[in-house]
Amino acid sequence: MSNLAESVSWDAVYQLESTDPITGGVNGIDNLPHKHLTNRTAYLKSVLETLAITVNGINITVSEDTKNMQDAILKFALDQSAQANASIRSLRQHVQQEGEFTITNRGLVSGGAITKYGSSRLLSIADGKCFMNGRTYNITAQQSLSVPEGGASSAVCYGYLSLDGSANIIFRVTAFGSDIPSNSIKVCSITVPASNTDAALAGVTVTATARVEANYPAHLDSPPSASPILKIMDANDYRLDFDVASFSGAPCDTKAIVVTGRQTNGFTATLASAADNVVVRWRASRLSLPSQLPVTDFVTNFHASSPTTY
Repeated sequence: MSNLAESVSWDAVYQLESTDPITGGVNGIDNLPHKHLTNRTAYLKSVLETLAITVNGINITVSEDTKNMQDAILKFALDQSAQANASIRSLRQHVQQEGEFTITNRGLVSGGAITKYGSSRLLSIADGKCFMNGRTYNITAQQSLSVPEGGASSAVCYGYLSLDGSANIIFRVTAFGSDIPSNSIKVCSITVPASNTDAALAGVTVTATARVEANYPAHLDSPPSASPILKIMDANDYRLDFDVASFSGAPCDTKAIVVTGRQTNGFTATLASAADNVVVRWRASRLSLPSQLPVTDFVTNFHASSPTTY
């Protein structure tokens, strides 16, 4: 028994007639429709082998022309995606930026002079008045805790004012290497030489650091500010929008946030209010878009990056 011989051709399939004799063999009429179908199968197989597709999990080989065309389409799609991503990145980083900053508004109104006290490594603060949390507080004369003794090298600590549980102002000193607690006022910087243990703080330098606003809350001679950093913009003609998220004490709205400096890499916002702990959300927007990559025509790009034959 032998198999039908096949050829790669798309044949019309012969229909057996009722008058055809029953004849087998290579040229027998009975095998003619089968030969036509076999030839068609071989033809379809040859066509599939030139297509870049997968049929029912079977990988079909790709012709060179088809592969070139696919590569060109893929390259164009990737180029367009990269261009779109670059434009979005440019929009977010250079056309529109946003963030948040906090302005604290604290200091002395009057008095509060600091001096070395006695022979117990103490500092003393005089009567006075301070402001924080959007209101004023009276300072009663008092002594701090002991200033830390000097170690192997010179070190710095700070004197500060804070509230106790009864809303009284307390004068304290930090440890070396520690900053003042939140919601307090730094009133002095204390530099202690190496190995300093002198009871009267001889050799210890005390420098006043508190901001003084004699006319608080009616007027601020040196209003506080914040200077957020921007990713560099093309120019400094960007628009700034503010939203005051929260504050303490005196009334504060967006009108109290005044722009006093504007550069391509940042801006300065100054507080025109007696409020404290002012949290501001901001948005910077360019008035005109920076240069963008040109949006090109699909057909032009496709043919430019595709082979000349398909």
